Amino acid sequence: MAVGVALTAIVAASCQSTEPERAAPLPSLPSTAPVQEAAQDEPSGASNRWSKLFGGGDELGQYRSLTEMVRHAPQIVRGVVVDVEPGRVVGDPEDGPEYLFQEVYFVLRAEEVVAGDAFRPDDEIRMGVGGVQAGADIRSRFSDVVGDEGLFFLIQFGAPQPEFDRGTDPNSVSLDVYRPVTGQGVYVNDQGKALAARLADPGFHRQLHGMPFEELVQQVAALAAED
Repeated sequence: MAVGVALTAIVAASCQSTEPERAAPLPSLPSTAPVQEAAQDEPSGASNRWSKLFGGGDELGQYRSLTEMVRHAPQIVRGVVVDVEPGRVVGDPEDGPEYLFQEVYFVLRAEEVVAGDAFRPDDEIRMGVGGVQAGADIRSRFSDVVGDEGLFFLIQFGAPQPEFDRGTDPNSVSLDVYRPVTGQGVYVNDQGKALAARLADPGFHRQLHGMPFEELVQQVAALAAED
């Protein structure tokens, strides 16, 4: 099921439109890699589900340490995926249907707010995973992530990231959406161990991969309290 996917996220979207937005580009997100079918020797379960989403593609930049990422992440939330929802359709219809893409949102229920003041426990957070070709059966295609728990480092979509020379996108920030700060900012609880969803690139996040999930949450909370 090769589908074009990139990271994005939203919280309680108030004005979602399913009508195509003329000449609206796909969001500029940390990863633009297509989701690929897993090879037979790839991991199964949560490891496979999330590594397919975050397994490759270009990044805007990478943080050098967990401390740096905690400092730059406005919101850090521990949550569970409770639903999958379609978002906006973007693209220019005059270019043909193959150029129309629909945003995909994983709906998280916040269990614990580790840092930031945008959310409270039990809030629903729509975390996007970019765009698939319009007309896809989004709920069935991504239903296997429902029930997965993770730790998510989030920033409002469209907000500037000066550490990566990324400016404000006023068209996106008005949607009140959120996304992971980079692909390094997603860690899934895989049978008690932290799965770093993006393993394609070297970096500190690879050292966190496989550590006890609860220990990671505690470590991040301690760093956030110091900031």
